[in-house]
Amino acid sequence: MVVPGTAICCTRIRPRSPEDYDAVRLRDPQRCRPFCAEMGDVRTGRQVLRDRKAEARLSLAMVCASRKGRAQLSELGAAIRRRFHGIAQATLRTAGPSAESTVRRAESVGERTCDDNVHAVCPPR
Repeated sequence: MVVPGTAICCTRIRPRSPEDYDAVRLRDPQRCRPFCAEMGDVRTGRQVLRDRKAEARLSLAMVCASRKGRAQLSELGAAIRRRFHGIAQATLRTAGPSAESTVRRAESVGERTCDDNVHAVCPPR
């Protein structure tokens, strides 16, 4: 159980070499850079190392500035929905009728899609 205000720890896997990264990525892509493949990023270990400084300087505004970046954010949202939909549904079933009625009320107002949320942050050009 996560207590509000606490941090969740994540483990990073650090391959010893670009070749190790590539081998792990081929077997289990989510162990290297979760959701990257779903967004179309299938770079090799050497390419990731080469691009890491430029990526560290990226901001959400910079990603949103291009059609490709907005498409990648949309793909990310779709991948997250696919991955966690079952967990969300199970949580609602466990939480009981009050949680389900809250969701129904929210849906009756109008369900926001990930694309809507992306456009709220990244207006279409």
